[in-house]
Amino acid sequence: MGYDNQKEIVKKTLWEQITDTLRENIIHGKIAPGERIVEEELALQYNVSRGPVREALRRIEEEGLVTYESRKGCRVKTISYKEMWENYLVRSTLEVLAVKILAGNLPEEYEAEMKKCLCAMEEAAKEKDLYKIILQDEAFHTCIIKAARCDTLYKVWATLRSGNIQAYYTMNVKQAVPFDVLRENHEVILTALKERPVDEVAKLIEYHYMVVPEEFLHRTQSNGDNESGR
Repeated sequence: MGYDNQKEIVKKTLWEQITDTLRENIIHGKIAPGERIVEEELALQYNVSRGPVREALRRIEEEGLVTYESRKGCRVKTISYKEMWENYLVRSTLEVLAVKILAGNLPEEYEAEMKKCLCAMEEAAKEKDLYKIILQDEAFHTCIIKAARCDTLYKVWATLRSGNIQAYYTMNVKQAVPFDVLRENHEVILTALKERPVDEVAKLIEYHYMVVPEEFLHRTQSNGDNESGR
């Protein structure tokens, strides 16, 4: 029978559906950084019991998107300039380490996967879909880490994932993301991995990451100046 093109059917539980909705709403700014999320209100909004909502909140807390406060419930977690700077410093350092391990030998399967990420990223950029952009950005950089085939490196890398997502929504990134050159900014890294010396690739990756907290600091200071001038 002709099942070659049949897509896998994935059934999600109620709490998983609520988790996906909350995650996307946070990333798209529909639930603002620092905003309180009330379990009872969500249960009424989705017309469900509080059990699935509680499980969904627990899951996104584990992902680092919300923080729980005793007797106050959950709030969307924000990230400071210092936290963002530290997170991206460590991420870039780990990625550079992976590049050094690879020593210019990027396996074909990871190169192919990174090219798929670029195509998906470009489509997401056209749609200005931040959620899809974050997924593809994370997948692209994770390919470099996985290609190094160092389990400890990957485990440490995975712990920093939430900081990357927090940076996106804390910056109100829809105003800051260079949608028109998003693919190009990542494609240059892939090209460098195949064609340029390791030390040049390292500098490229370091800049790719560390320009983000500096942009955040600039935007924060500019907003502060604007507010003080009112």
